[in-house]
Amino acid sequence: MKLFFVALLTFLGFCFSSTTLHAQAPPAELKGKYFDGMFMVYASDYALAEDVGAKLRSIYQKVIDDTGYTGSLLAKYQILIWKDRAGFDNFLKNLKVNIAPETDALVLYNYSDTPTIAGYWSDSLFANNLPHEFTHLILVQLLKVEPENIPLWLNEGLAGYESSSSLQDVNNFLNNAIKKGDYIKLEELILLKAYPQDKLHSQLFYAQAHSFVGFLINKKPRKDVFYSFLNLYINQSYEFSKAYLYAYGEASSINELQEEWFASIAGQKEEVYGN
Repeated sequence: MKLFFVALLTFLGFCFSSTTLHAQAPPAELKGKYFDGMFMVYASDYALAEDVGAKLRSIYQKVIDDTGYTGSLLAKYQILIWKDRAGFDNFLKNLKVNIAPETDALVLYNYSDTPTIAGYWSDSLFANNLPHEFTHLILVQLLKVEPENIPLWLNEGLAGYESSSSLQDVNNFLNNAIKKGDYIKLEELILLKAYPQDKLHSQLFYAQAHSFVGFLINKKPRKDVFYSFLNLYINQSYEFSKAYLYAYGEASSINELQEEWFASIAGQKEEVYGN
């Protein structure tokens, strides 16, 4: 299942990127530059910098819209993009950052005073890699917490939802798995502290996290309900069921919520909500 394999590799890059680094200037070999007040793009050439810069705001805005955040997030971002894998790998080697060989992009904490994402040009840069990494970064900023304080299912679920991976394809995979009894119970999913190591449970984890976040985002017409849940659940440290009750106005147990979620997966039509 390529979809979930790619997601796993993306996480590995994100995970190791949290290594403490000394703040420094953009690499000198990135000659192309693009600035628009919010995004500072440094790339191998000017054409690549312009191409990346022109697409960043729509990627960023989609993440903001889907979280339901309605405030003003005053932030600047630095994006470092190489034209090929070799330049990206050499940059990370010099930083002594260890990542999975297939990682295409990652968040670099403490590289600069400005939140930074580094990557290289590939066919999946705009569809998957930048949306995925921006989601991790924006969640940290919106919720004002350290990355490790965001539950795994939420961090990876929202990042998966923001990628080009079809929610319908994910739910089709899950529907078949659920029929066979292959799934992670919701009560276990929301408490996971470590990423599953075996292939099946890794696929199930990423698929279920993606699907469940999509279910929560689209459950109410107003998406700020989802942001209210995030605020209660993360910032105010409400237990999951209590945060859900206060945000969604429904007194559902975790088992009842799982039944409703699974029923929505089984009953999806040809065109479903989400991306």
